[in-house]
Amino acid sequence: MAVSSGAATTQTTKTIRVKELVSKCLQARDMAYCPYSRFPVGAAILTADGAIITGCNVENASYGLTVCAERTAIQRAVVEGHRQFTAIAVTCDIKDHFVGPCGACRQVLMEKFEKKYKKLVQKSSKDDSRDFLFYLAVANYRLKEYERALKYIRTLLRNEPGNKQALELEKLIDKALKKDGLVGMAIVGGIGLGVAGLAGLIGLAVAKGAAKS
Repeated sequence: MAVSSGAATTQTTKTIRVKELVSKCLQARDMAYCPYSRFPVGAAILTADGAIITGCNVENASYGLTVCAERTAIQRAVVEGHRQFTAIAVTCDIKDHFVGPCGACRQVLMEKFEKKYKKLVQKSSKDDSRDFLFYLAVANYRLKEYERALKYIRTLLRNEPGNKQALELEKLIDKALKKDGLVGMAIVGGIGLGVAGLAGLIGLAVAKGAAKS
């Protein structure tokens, strides 16, 4: 198949950037602070303006305070002023099978890479797809994007109608949607009442003016 020189150049550039991203990711893994798990992880993010920001996992004796490589990279990128990201590479030292991000990282990544996460949902195994959909729903719920959250959780429930966690989340989203709708109605009602009150005051003023004349 013939490829135009422009297309070939673009593809070559992408390949170089991917190799660079992976290389930086491996370097970051070597910097991991993981004396408790002995499980080094590195991450490298490619920003929309072409910068590569790296991160590694930083553990703590209080395990809950440990920060994963993916979140370290995103936090560094945000501090440096980046808000748009196009790709992320993550690596650990396990070679025989794929290790996905933890739940917390998936939720953070979803907020920055939602479109790419949708593609992952389509290509992933059944278990991974369930997790991706659940965290997409949770993240959108917390962002108060209730309609989108409901779409994701109902997609999950079509595949697993008996999933208790998903059913509970669906109830929460439904409740939030109804509450949001009532608040919206109250605001609209308040505006209507204000307009009606203003019209009444104008009418009263006109009537008084007519009486004086």
